[in-house]
Amino acid sequence: MATSMIELEVPEAVNITVTDDALVIELADCRTLSVPLEWYPRLVHATPEERDNWELYAEVGHIHWEDLDEDISVEGLLAGRRSGESEDSFARWLKARVAAVERVAKKSKATDTDDSPPIWEKIASIGKSASEGTWADVPTDGSINYKHYLYGHPKREVE
Repeated sequence: MATSMIELEVPEAVNITVTDDALVIELADCRTLSVPLEWYPRLVHATPEERDNWELYAEVGHIHWEDLDEDISVEGLLAGRRSGESEDSFARWLKARVAAVERVAKKSKATDTDDSPPIWEKIASIGKSASEGTWADVPTDGSINYKHYLYGHPKREVE
C-alpha cells in the first residue's frame, strides 16, 4: 500500500485576539481561526492585560506570551492541537504564579499610604450623624422577624 505525504503551507498569523472564552487568529490567507481558550490553561488564568501582551513571530509561525511563558504554534492551532503541557507542569506554574501575586499584594499593602479610617469607624460616624430619635424607630428584633420586614410575613413574638 502506497502512502503519500501532502505538504501544507501554513499561512502566517496577522492578528491575535484573546477573549474570555476563545483564542482568535486572523491568518494572512483571509481565514479566521477560533479555538476554545480552555485548550490553553495559562491563557485561561491570565489577566486581560497579560492576554493582550503577545508577540507574533511570523517567520517561525508561533505566538508568544512573555508574561505567561506560553508559546502556541499556528500549525498546531490549524491541526487542532491543545496545550501539550502536563498537569504537573501547569500546577507548578500556577503555584508559582499565586506565590508571586501574594508577594506583590503583601508588598503593596506594606507601602499603602491610605490614611482613610477603617469601615467600622465610617459606619459609627454615619450613625452619630443621624438625628435624635432615629435609632428609637429601628426595630431590635430584625434577626427574628426578618421575613416580616423583608417580605411582609406575620410578625413573630420576641421572647
